[in-house]
Amino acid sequence: MTKLSFLIVDIIINTLQLSVIVCNGFILILFARQKSLRQSSCGKLVLFLTTTDFLHAVTTLPYTIYLTSNWNPTYINLSPYYILISSTPLVIQLKINLTITIAIAVERTLALSFPVTFRKLSSRPYAAWCLFLGILLAMLDLIVEFSLSPFKSVPNCAAIGCFISDSFRNYWGISNMLMGIVVIVLISSMLVKLRGLHQNSQPHDSVKVKGNRFKQANRSSAGILLISLMFVTLPSVGAGVVEIIGFSLFTTFGPFYIVGLLSSGVCNSVVYLILNKEVQAVAKNFVTGRKVSTTMAVSTFKAFSTGPRTITREPHHVQQKPSTLAKIT
Repeated sequence: MTKLSFLIVDIIINTLQLSVIVCNGFILILFARQKSLRQSSCGKLVLFLTTTDFLHAVTTLPYTIYLTSNWNPTYINLSPYYILISSTPLVIQLKINLTITIAIAVERTLALSFPVTFRKLSSRPYAAWCLFLGILLAMLDLIVEFSLSPFKSVPNCAAIGCFISDSFRNYWGISNMLMGIVVIVLISSMLVKLRGLHQNSQPHDSVKVKGNRFKQANRSSAGILLISLMFVTLPSVGAGVVEIIGFSLFTTFGPFYIVGLLSSGVCNSVVYLILNKEVQAVAKNFVTGRKVSTTMAVSTFKAFSTGPRTITREPHHVQQKPSTLAKIT
């Protein structure tokens, strides 16, 4: 990769970072304004994904600004200490992103295939435990990275992959590849299930109600999963394969991991806004300065529910008190 190409990639990364901060920051404001958007497990997972994308874009600014400001057309010599330390948010976010992507795919698979089991799960612990698992896996990656990677200078290379050891590069690539394969399998099964439900749909009232309740969450989840598949999962699988072969993508393509994560962060926020009508309504009210409607909470909750629920009410009789005239007579 030529040194001019490194500069072009750095400028693209800085532009993507600004876009992620603006787009995901706007989505976070909408989540803060409308509590019902984060009531379901799917909504919480999307909130966690949006939050980590936003934090990743902010915390990697020192790393990307350093790459851009230290670019040289003839000779590039970056500090290994600064590169390895300032790039830790990248290592953390990659593992968290893959973990949350798997969690969203599992959540939708359970909702589509095993609705009874899905209803028994508590939504808040599921999303929180998935995020906690992603953080643990990310911490493990950092421990392995700094244990296996010595601080050594690598001239004419402007990517974290050039400064980590071969052992960690293989471990990192293979672990991300395995998680990526799990994502591909889950997304494929979810899309097959969605296709089957669409083909077997009938013009019955109960089926229509169930389809309307499923549609909102399924569209948003499918859009986010496909974006993650395109920009994070497939590159992770490809990187793992070529690392096994012995070919280094970092010296050829530069910091491609952060480009994929930032691209995924931008597209996720845009897709979530386009495919979710409740988010569109909250965004419209926020822009126009209107107050959030109370009926929106009910419709949002139904959008993420797994099926129709019938509420029966026992008939009750109201016993009227005898009037004062009756007492006198």
